[in-house]
Amino acid sequence: MQVSDVMTRNVMSIRAGTSVADAIRILLAHGFSGVPVVTETGVLAGILTEGDLLRRFELGTEKPRAGWLQFLAARAARPPTTSRRIAAAWTI
Repeated sequence: MQVSDVMTRNVMSIRAGTSVADAIRILLAHGFSGVPVVTETGVLAGILTEGDLLRRFELGTEKPRAGWLQFLAARAARPPTTSRRIAAAWTI
């Protein structure tokens, strides 16, 4: 099976300046889970998907970061720990 066997052939797109509310209406009206976003000249700028709308920081629905990414971000914010400081911490 190939992508051409399952893809949507009559593609609808929206302009990059389309409001989020209008984009949602278009997705719902056509039963789409995503839609290509094009510039004023018709060049592909990206794709808007249901997932993009569900993971919005502004709405508090952003995708949770993996625990190890949070650890690395917190670690990067702290000053580096030298081996002497580690040894001192373990010395009684």
